[in-house]
Amino acid sequence: MAHAYQNKLDGYVLNSQFSNIAGDGTVGIHRKWGFSQVHYSYFDFRTGIVEGGRDSATGKFVKQVLAADGTPSDAIASNQDLMSYTPLLINQIVKHQKLVWDNLFAIGGSKITARFAWQQNNRKEFNDITIPDISNISYFLNSYNYDVRYVSPEMNNFNVSVGVNGMSQNSQNRGTLLLIPEYTSFDIGTFAIVTKKIKNLDLSAGIRYDMLQFKGK
Repeated sequence: MAHAYQNKLDGYVLNSQFSNIAGDGTVGIHRKWGFSQVHYSYFDFRTGIVEGGRDSATGKFVKQVLAADGTPSDAIASNQDLMSYTPLLINQIVKHQKLVWDNLFAIGGSKITARFAWQQNNRKEFNDITIPDISNISYFLNSYNYDVRYVSPEMNNFNVSVGVNGMSQNSQNRGTLLLIPEYTSFDIGTFAIVTKKIKNLDLSAGIRYDMLQFKGK
């Protein structure tokens, strides 16, 4: 999908263009013993950033260009600039990917669930006409999530759930400017939950222990 913003006063607004591509899919197996499936999604968003600069004489939108001596300058935007779906400077690109492996195994009256996920987020901004192909801001983040738990069979309206879950992250700055300091983190938590049903009343109690390790650069 691509689009440029319009209004009654100016027609197309300079650098309001954006495009968006997204998709996802799931594949897996489902049986009496449970299921195991993999889900993947992808998102790509590209957009210009409206600055609103105008020529003082004509009132028309202006864009950044390079002068003959290589220095940044302004020029009146053409109709093609206004109608194009390709953003000018300043522009941003946001890409996000996610991969999830989801499992459930039934063993007698009990069950085991296991979910593992990876996400990658990449955000870039280009705003220097002298280096248009180099991102000034580029934030790159990988995240890994995990969740494994065991749920006991229900006996006398009583069951127990125990498990472990957490997340690991690693961020990088790949641009010429630093937006957020780079860091790595890892956390893990173990828990136990006891549930008891008494007619229409559900009672539960739990305990959890967490550990977090964080290192900023």
